[in-house]
Amino acid sequence: TEDGSGALKKRSTGGDWTHHALSKFVYNFNVLKIDTYNNIYLGTSEDGLFVYNQNIDDEEVGEDSANLIKGVNGIPHNNVRAIEIGLDGNIWIGTAEGVVVFSDVENVFSDSFEPAEPIIFEGVDGASKLLDGLKINDIKVDGAGNLWFATATGGVVQTNSTGKIILNEFDIDNSPLPTNNVLSIGIDDSSGTVYFATSEGVVSFKAGVISYGEILSEVYAYPNPALRDNNTITIIGKNSDFPEGTNIKILDVSGNLVFESNALENQSKGGKFVWDKTNLAGIKVSSGVYVVLLFDSNGQQTSSTKIAIIN
Repeated sequence: TEDGSGALKKRSTGGDWTHHALSKFVYNFNVLKIDTYNNIYLGTSEDGLFVYNQNIDDEEVGEDSANLIKGVNGIPHNNVRAIEIGLDGNIWIGTAEGVVVFSDVENVFSDSFEPAEPIIFEGVDGASKLLDGLKINDIKVDGAGNLWFATATGGVVQTNSTGKIILNEFDIDNSPLPTNNVLSIGIDDSSGTVYFATSEGVVSFKAGVISYGEILSEVYAYPNPALRDNNTITIIGKNSDFPEGTNIKILDVSGNLVFESNALENQSKGGKFVWDKTNLAGIKVSSGVYVVLLFDSNGQQTSSTKIAIIN
């Protein structure tokens, strides 16, 4: 309806429909996402990002919605084409002219909240904005919290969960992508395979990322023994993938610390750990037996295994 009284409709699991009025009626919704606060984020083609929550105020229309628009609240363009929710609850917003992240989700309906912001990272040419000016077609988060961005002209970019570290870039020059116009991304968390739907076909990439587990179980490493040609060793749980924040310590047989890594801060593979056989100084370790100790984020659950390296 023209007054917005039926702009948003919800169907319950029992088949009942409810109609939700929006304080500002807008047309042409592109994408919809719901966060853990039951906020509904609606990306539009012309009016920026609209946020609705039916539980904020059920009596007065206008108290249950907020509008993040270009310039005022950090949106680089009012054509919001993609929305994704990070593992930390932040809202990633892809527009026709770049991407920003909205982190003040608890206060989105307050009189004043922190606006969405671009991600600034240090590259070879100095500081720059992540995907500045690029049209974003889709955003997905994998099991490790890494972000995958599909663009209209730049192929696919994968970053870590903060967006400040670029892990992979795929385009027609360095990958099997048939075109740099990638329309959408799909992720199989069970296998770690990422699918790219382009304007000229679908391709896949075995990213090897798995979701975090709930408990720290018994672990094993492979290949084990690791030979000279094995550049990496994967450490993974037998019954459950590593929980988020698992800390890994690798010691030699004399008890000296060889390597340490927090899976949350330093890993992009999620609930497993991939070691490149280097020590804390970045030097390849020598042949021998190494002990792997694992601790959950609270230091309460532990697990261990041994690795033999033959160079």
